[in-house]
Amino acid sequence: MSPGRLPLAFGLVIAAACWLAFFGVVEDYIEGDPLIQADLRVISFLQTLREPGVNQVMLFLTYLGNWQVITAGAVVFAFLMYLSRRWWWLTAFAASILGEQLLSQVTKFTLHRGKAQPR
Repeated sequence: MSPGRLPLAFGLVIAAACWLAFFGVVEDYIEGDPLIQADLRVISFLQTLREPGVNQVMLFLTYLGNWQVITAGAVVFAFLMYLSRRWWWLTAFAASILGEQLLSQVTKFTLHRGKAQPR
């Protein structure tokens, strides 16, 4: 292996570890693991401590994950990669965006989870 390919190999190892961790959590969720159940109880308890000021901060942080903000950031990043003629990075970025969307939709379909409903 040439030294130039070492970052790619390292990235693939990190990606594989993240996939294993992700599917471990999904398996625990499906199986109703006691740790997941405890986590859900902690979340329920924390929701009882809500305050309007904290809610506004959390709503803003949630908004940053909105598809419009993510799309705008992705377009700006892709445009910068295009301007700097970094074709490999642009291709990898496009593949990661498409892969993320595919994984997200398949996971939601598999776990029967739709869009979150407003409260």
